[in-house]
Amino acid sequence: MPPPLPPPIGPMPPPPPPIGPIPPPLPPPTIGPYPPPLPPLPPP
Repeated sequence: MPPPLPPPIGPMPPPPPPIGPIPPPLPPPTIGPYPPPLPPLPPP
Protein backbone atom coordinates (compact mmCIF):
# COMPACT_ATOMS: atom_id res chain seq x y z
CA MET A 1 0.00 0.00 0.00
CA PRO A 2 1.28 3.54 -0.63
CA PRO A 3 3.04 5.31 2.20
CA PRO A 4 0.85 7.68 4.20
CA LEU A 5 0.74 11.21 2.93
CA PRO A 6 2.68 13.75 4.99
CA PRO A 7 0.53 15.95 7.19
CA PRO A 8 -0.85 18.94 5.31
CA ILE A 9 1.21 22.06 5.66
CA GLY A 10 -0.77 24.85 7.33
CA PRO A 11 -1.39 28.19 5.70
CA MET A 12 1.75 29.55 4.19
CA PRO A 13 3.10 32.62 5.96
CA PRO A 14 2.53 35.80 3.97
CA PRO A 15 5.44 36.67 1.74
CA PRO A 16 7.68 39.46 2.98
CA PRO A 17 6.64 42.87 1.72
CA PRO A 18 8.37 43.79 -1.50
CA ILE A 19 11.32 46.06 -1.08
CA GLY A 20 10.29 49.35 -2.64
CA PRO A 21 12.58 51.60 -4.60
CA ILE A 22 15.68 52.38 -2.64
CA PRO A 23 15.57 56.04 -1.64
CA PRO A 24 18.38 58.04 -3.21
CA PRO A 25 21.26 58.76 -0.87
CA LEU A 26 21.22 62.15 0.76
CA PRO A 27 23.32 64.65 -1.16
CA PRO A 28 26.42 65.83 0.67
CA PRO A 29 25.84 69.03 2.60
CA THR A 30 26.48 71.93 0.32
CA ILE A 31 29.31 74.11 1.47
CA GLY A 32 28.07 77.68 1.42
CA PRO A 33 29.80 80.41 -0.53
CA TYR A 34 33.33 80.81 0.59
CA PRO A 35 34.03 84.06 2.43
CA PRO A 36 35.75 86.62 0.24
CA PRO A 37 39.52 86.45 0.45
CA LEU A 38 41.24 88.91 2.73
CA PRO A 39 42.44 92.03 0.96
CA PRO A 40 46.18 92.06 0.39
CA LEU A 41 48.17 93.69 3.12
CA PRO A 42 49.35 97.16 2.18
CA PRO A 43 53.09 97.42 1.73
CA PRO A 44 54.87 98.69 4.80
